[in-house]
Amino acid sequence: MGKVTVTVDSMLGAVYGWLTVTDVINRTTVACLCTCGTRVVVKAYKLINENNKSCGCRKRRVLGDATRIHGRANSRVTGYKDRTYGIWQGMKARCSDPKHINYRLYGGAGIRVCPEWAGSFEAFLNDMGDAPDGLTLDRIDGSKGYSKANCRWVTYKAQAQNSKRVRLFTFSGKTQCISDWKREWGMGYRATLKRLKSSGSYGEC
Repeated sequence: MGKVTVTVDSMLGAVYGWLTVTDVINRTTVACLCTCGTRVVVKAYKLINENNKSCGCRKRRVLGDATRIHGRANSRVTGYKDRTYGIWQGMKARCSDPKHINYRLYGGAGIRVCPEWAGSFEAFLNDMGDAPDGLTLDRIDGSKGYSKANCRWVTYKAQAQNSKRVRLFTFSGKTQCISDWKREWGMGYRATLKRLKSSGSYGEC
């Protein structure tokens, strides 16, 4: 079957996400009307490749009102405008996005973000404040998730030391630190570690 070529003229009236093509500007560019009522001009290939699905209102709704209130949105070109906002986004991604490079050590190991923080950057900011220079977000108990009671700002060195002390091991579908496995099985550290490693599934928080 041959390749199908889409021309801008054939796109008139077509709907791409929240955008409806209303006019042809030139052979590569079209005008669209968003469902929110905003008119935008976009490159035709971005609609076809699904790079553009709205005038931008869709992304703002997904990110929430806090992004608009604080102006702490992210950019593919310049990165995060605000470091605290970037830390919040990274925390959520590690725990909820299976494609994240560290998902297996966080979301895949049962680490979750508390509902208040997961749904609101403003709630996270109110609880933790802005990230101090030179400090990073750390979980006090590495076997537990992200919440006000279990998080603090620490140096990168302190976080690394804390992470090295706590390992999360998954065995028969259950994930917990080695101390908990020792107590559950009534075994010594080396015997517990050997049994856990033989299961083939473990990682550091």
